[in-house]
Amino acid sequence: MTSKVESARLAASGRFAQSRAAADLELASGNIAALQTLGVLALHEGRAGDAVQLLRRACREGGAEVRPSWFQNLAAVQAKLAAWDEMLQTTQAGLFHFPDDAALLRQSARAQYERRDLAAAAARYQDAVRSGGELTGQDLLRWAEAIYEVEGAEVAVDKLQDWLQERPDFAEGHTLLADILDEHGHATDTAKHRQLAHACRPDDDGLAEQLAYALWQAGDAQGFYAIVESLIAKQTASRQLHSFYLATLLHHDGMDAGGIRNAHEQWAARFAPSARDNLPLDRNPGRRLRIGYLGIEFHQNQSYYFLAHLLRYRDAAQYEIFIYDLAGVCDYASLECEGLADHWRRMRHASDDELVDTIRRDQLDILVDTSGHYSNGRTALFSRGLAPLQVRIPNYPSTLGMSCFDAILADRWVCPEGTENQYSERKVLRVAGGYMAYNPRPDAPPPGPLPMLRNGFATFGMFQRIQKMTSPCWDAIAAVLRSAPTSKLLIHTASSDLMNPESFERELYARALGDRGIDATERLVFAPPEPMPGHLRAVAQCDVALDTFPYNGQTTTCECLWMGVPVVSLHGDYHVSRIGNWVLDRAGFGEWCAKDVDEYVRVATSLVQDVTKLAALRETMRDKVARSLLTDGPRIAQDTEACYRQLWQDFCNEQQGEHVDAAAS
Repeated sequence: MTSKVESARLAASGRFAQSRAAADLELASGNIAALQTLGVLALHEGRAGDAVQLLRRACREGGAEVRPSWFQNLAAVQAKLAAWDEMLQTTQAGLFHFPDDAALLRQSARAQYERRDLAAAAARYQDAVRSGGELTGQDLLRWAEAIYEVEGAEVAVDKLQDWLQERPDFAEGHTLLADILDEHGHATDTAKHRQLAHACRPDDDGLAEQLAYALWQAGDAQGFYAIVESLIAKQTASRQLHSFYLATLLHHDGMDAGGIRNAHEQWAARFAPSARDNLPLDRNPGRRLRIGYLGIEFHQNQSYYFLAHLLRYRDAAQYEIFIYDLAGVCDYASLECEGLADHWRRMRHASDDELVDTIRRDQLDILVDTSGHYSNGRTALFSRGLAPLQVRIPNYPSTLGMSCFDAILADRWVCPEGTENQYSERKVLRVAGGYMAYNPRPDAPPPGPLPMLRNGFATFGMFQRIQKMTSPCWDAIAAVLRSAPTSKLLIHTASSDLMNPESFERELYARALGDRGIDATERLVFAPPEPMPGHLRAVAQCDVALDTFPYNGQTTTCECLWMGVPVVSLHGDYHVSRIGNWVLDRAGFGEWCAKDVDEYVRVATSLVQDVTKLAALRETMRDKVARSLLTDGPRIAQDTEACYRQLWQDFCNEQQGEHVDAAAS
């Protein structure tokens, strides 16, 4: 029996045949317009090449009979074929005859846009509107992008906002506007337009994910968690969003070590079930080892200053180093890393399978993950068993919940005896001097004199992103400010919204202090975001820095110490909340890490009560840090390689034991 679909197709074929026969007769009698009919029929029958030839012939031979629609039809077919040069020629020919035709102007703008002649495209879209043309949503998006590239973000934002006044339900318009705002660091307005886009299509999980990211960047943690946990419950959250969610849990004051481990293990169960292979290897415990580092950190960024020592001070006779660079950034830091490594693999644009094949071909002995759940990492691939031994450096300061890792490098500061069960990795290897070293920036300015000496009051500093500033943390900050009633609080972060008095971020700061009886207008001071070394000069404007908890600062704490600024931290119960102590104690200032909030307040206020002592400390702190374990790159590199060697020797011995047992049986 013939299906309904097949019957419809046969009926259409019959109608097309009749229409084609009639058009052939019309053409034979000299009616050039019949070429248009034949061209449209050819297109319906899937003969795009024939359609172009017929429609082009009609436009060329039509003479006085030619109509705008003839050029429009030909241009439309050329658009389907992505023949943008030919489409531009067609629309230009049509506009020669019909210079004010809005549809041809719009099509010409599309062709210019696709050819990336964006200035011409923007002008043509403007001409189309002046001619009374109605632009589609896609046309508006292309026009906005062209304006953005040619005239800049401010003009494009104004144009998009005008359009959205007339078309508030235009989800794609809100999305593009949010993209532009996000690119320029306007977190509050980005979140607003992500919210409006999602409201247009509430069932679109892709828009929900974009909104979640925007809410987090704007400081709305509650809104972020509501969306993401709903997507996770539906199992529609992407691997990337779920990873990002895990990273945010490190900020959550309601989490504990068990909760963090469980959340990471749930991610691993869904996205990275372990399926390790038995890889061939030379089981010689003393031979030169092939070590690979996989991550996004090997360029100028915060993490680079904690990993560079592993390359600078490695024992080249004992270790052959491979870098699998996922960032693809070329700068002085990446060039240094590339020069220090034996092999540099550019893998940013590689697919997962290409990356896996490359690593396996290199026949590593140990592969080290440096990125964890940070953006653009490929941690899930370790579940495939990419090397005989797989190790983590917790630059991402937590367990990953993945048992496919043979070991995590830690130390006595972040993993005291008895806390090994906080990690899912098979073994905790404690690096004697600490699992990473801080490599200070060579362009850091001098600390300068103590600000209290010129200000006459104490300035406390907060340099962590707003997402780290939990309610208990604000309680402690407010208590410090009450204990030093003439003091001020300097806020300095990388957020562009920081200097906007109307931003959601500024509102959060004011509300957090106001709810605790502190007048934000009198006590808060803001320093604008600055690239290096301006950022370090901003840090030096405070007398004492206050650390966040439970997510302690790492880079910012090291930078403060390097600029002669004491940091008060709070010791917690799991890895990320022990980072403050990890930095301070190794630098020689462990007394500044408090055991509870009361001690946190006492340490902070006592530091600013003795101006003479604080000023003297500022003058000597950099030298003390430079001579401390915190910055002893050669020592830390040597201790780390000792862990690699011990892990390898244990592995070889275990393999040899299994071989003997198998032979005996």
